[in-house]
Amino acid sequence: MDFPDKTDLPYLKKMFTHIFSEETSFVDMMFQNKLSLDNTFIIRADEKIVSMAYTMYFDCKIGDCFGKCVYIYGVGTNENYRGKGYMTKIMSNIYEFYSRKDILFLYLVPAEPSLFKMYEGLGYQTAFHLDKNEIEIKESRNIHLSTGDFHADYLHYIKKFQNVIIRSALDNHLILNECKYLKVNESGFLFCINNKTACIREAYIYDERDLCDFLAYLGSLSIKKAEIIMSGSRPYAMIRPISDDIKLMDFQGSSYTNLNFD
Repeated sequence: MDFPDKTDLPYLKKMFTHIFSEETSFVDMMFQNKLSLDNTFIIRADEKIVSMAYTMYFDCKIGDCFGKCVYIYGVGTNENYRGKGYMTKIMSNIYEFYSRKDILFLYLVPAEPSLFKMYEGLGYQTAFHLDKNEIEIKESRNIHLSTGDFHADYLHYIKKFQNVIIRSALDNHLILNECKYLKVNESGFLFCINNKTACIREAYIYDERDLCDFLAYLGSLSIKKAEIIMSGSRPYAMIRPISDDIKLMDFQGSSYTNLNFD
């Protein structure tokens, strides 16, 4: 296992784009804003990088326990080197690396259902389940809306919960590059619109009437359907505790939306 240096970045970007079929703009944003060479793990073979994984720290509050957790993403191996155990090795190295640090748990979101079983074999347990719910919009009304301060509203709202992974101001700023944030009274809605469908990424709802008004606002934009992801039955994210203070039961019954759960 090794860490890359700056000269490896062009190759890593090319490898990431190829393996995950991501748009160049997203990969550029990730490498510019999120990637740290100290938290990037690689394996070399035949004098080139053949396997990679990226990590990032987040503050979190689990019950009454405050600390840090680590998100693992972008785990991939060059297609010509798969089946040789490189992924297992790099994941084991990540666990060993962070087990020597003050970290509560590792977590990840498998890219496809078939990977859950594989990660279980590496010590990860499914902790979050989701379902996508569709809401048919039948009403159209002009609603008084305001823009609000998304990051400030986010920090205020998550104080209500015991189990939460806390996004940074930079993360919330990057989210606003993709989504729009509007408020109805004190309730806030983070959403994007694609093909006449609104995807509600997050909602801070203080009064259910505000949700009805927000849906009516979407109707005034000729939006016929809204999608919202909530706790459900579909396996979504997995954790591997590092601290003895963290148990899987802490997460049971929690919902997971982006990096927040509870």
